[in-house]
Amino acid sequence: MTTQTGLIIILGILVVYLVFLLISRARREERQKVIINLMSVSEFTDFLRTNSVDGTILVVAGKVSQALKTAFGCDKIVFLRKQRGFLELNYYHGIHRFDRSEFRVKFTPELADRLRESFSPQPLASLQPLLAESVFKKFTDSGVNLFFPIFWRDNLYGVYFINSTIETSTPGFAMLVANLAHSLSAAYHVKWHESRYEKLQQRLAAGDNRKPGHDDHREAATILKLIRHRTAESLVPRLVETVQSRLHVSRVALFYEPRGNAEEMHVARCGIPDHIEPLPRSSFRSLMHYVTSEQVRPFEEIAGLQEPLANWLAGLKRSGLKYLTSFPLSDDRAGLLALGEMSEVSAVNHLGALRPTARALVD
Repeated sequence: MTTQTGLIIILGILVVYLVFLLISRARREERQKVIINLMSVSEFTDFLRTNSVDGTILVVAGKVSQALKTAFGCDKIVFLRKQRGFLELNYYHGIHRFDRSEFRVKFTPELADRLRESFSPQPLASLQPLLAESVFKKFTDSGVNLFFPIFWRDNLYGVYFINSTIETSTPGFAMLVANLAHSLSAAYHVKWHESRYEKLQQRLAAGDNRKPGHDDHREAATILKLIRHRTAESLVPRLVETVQSRLHVSRVALFYEPRGNAEEMHVARCGIPDHIEPLPRSSFRSLMHYVTSEQVRPFEEIAGLQEPLANWLAGLKRSGLKYLTSFPLSDDRAGLLALGEMSEVSAVNHLGALRPTARALVD
């Protein structure tokens, strides 16, 4: 075989390969075009309008589920809604013969981190290490093979598990599903803020089953303004500033537990230029036995502390702090408030009004 013949053969192979690539690309573009055309522009803009103008959670969620079934060819859908420490079955389509408890998923920090990575549809198999074996088997037996989360900032509202009868690996499919997820997440987040604002307004109006005094209204109204903050971590420093202002105290430090069990204690301070070391979590819990929400205790009354608590308390005293009281942020996030020179009686009265409203806001 001559050199010329060999070059002709190689050129022929390259031409065939190039034709194959062009055909493959054309097919991918055609599949993507088909998927985008499944939800027309008018349908998609109507969905966005409904969400932003007059959509409630039920309306928007209904449109998302309908779009998944009609435009995206999803013959099987499972939606788990976050309910405190678990993901619970809230909606399903195309699955039969099951018990609702079989889809109950324990909500862990590791699962939360994984779900917050993207709105896009992702393979169910990537969640296997984070799900109980029985739950993962139930999903696979039900025929779902993709998932996408519904979340906004720190708040995860739920997860969709789906199976589609059409091409799901195209950018068009991923883009449209991500838009659906983002829109539903926004609707849930608006509802979350509306519910929280409503509860705080009810607390402001009714108090704790008694006629609220003028001071109680003023304390709650002051805290109510903080609802505009989007995350608990950005809200807490502003909360400490509010406490300082209402108690007319020069120095305030709040030591509180973070959301994740593995994280270090957090500190928010106001009026204290020096750095304050947070306590180890175990020591923090030990110190909580010495203080309550009903009283503000001077450091001198807290006796019998062992190291490192005694040395830590001495450091607070050198920073100009003199009192301790409990200030929990939620049922599972304890807090310890350290205060500078002030009137103990006035502080107890103010904190009694501030605590419940602040807790409702952060929790």
